[in-house]
Amino acid sequence: MSCLKRVALLTKMAVVCQFFKKDLLSAMSAIDDLYNANQLNLQAFALVPAFIVGVGLFWGTSNIFQVLTTKRIQRTVVVHRSMRGLLRDVERLLTCSKGFPREGYLSLDEVGLLTVYVFNLLRLLGIHSSRFDRRYIRALLYCSKF
Repeated sequence: MSCLKRVALLTKMAVVCQFFKKDLLSAMSAIDDLYNANQLNLQAFALVPAFIVGVGLFWGTSNIFQVLTTKRIQRTVVVHRSMRGLLRDVERLLTCSKGFPREGYLSLDEVGLLTVYVFNLLRLLGIHSSRFDRRYIRALLYCSKF
């Protein structure tokens, strides 16, 4: 009789184990369905940090590249010296011109030189705009439109 009780107990345990296995498989199936339904959302959430890192790297490398290529690593004294030199060249061109002080006109060569000097001055100002007051830059650019 003890052998029959053991067999009955083992059968009941097997039935209970199969019931747990069926419940476990149905729960795993529900989790798989939920995962498959939210896979697009999970992929989108995975893209957000990658996008933030990508934008940060792009911004950082573009700023470093801009600093290295625009010579913004020059000292302020060197920038002011070159701007003073350009302004001195403009003044020298206007005062030493053959026709400007008396008749009020410049020759074509002098107009070309004046254009080059003003262009270089505005280019320097644009490159090193972070070193100057915004009101000064706005006023200079406003005057250069005329």
